[in-house]
Amino acid sequence: MLALAGCWIFAKDARRTPSRIGAALVPARGEHNYPAADLGAADLLAGLAGGAALALVLSAMFSAPGPGGQGASRMSQRLYLARTRLPAWLPAAVMIACLGRQTWSYGRDLLPRTSEQSRCCAR
Repeated sequence: MLALAGCWIFAKDARRTPSRIGAALVPARGEHNYPAADLGAADLLAGLAGGAALALVLSAMFSAPGPGGQGASRMSQRLYLARTRLPAWLPAAVMIACLGRQTWSYGRDLLPRTSEQSRCCAR
């Protein structure tokens, strides 16, 4: 629950002040100097936070159930059996796939465009 709350806070902060997240290593020059609208930074960063939240929920759903998680209804017993048949590596694979996609989006899309904007504005 704390990790999900952290994702929601990250998404909120990314929409409110994208320069603090999108250009964390650039000296703070104020939000008005960061071209967040031109870069689409607020939407991209908030989308990354939403993707991380989704990956957390999916990996929790695909994890092996704990003892006593069977329940009394027929549906909960079927879900319990289905979850016990899932491979143990599936939750980690979901998280790795999500983090890989986010690294690609941030590193190949937002970061180079932010660097180009910083170079243009520094001249």
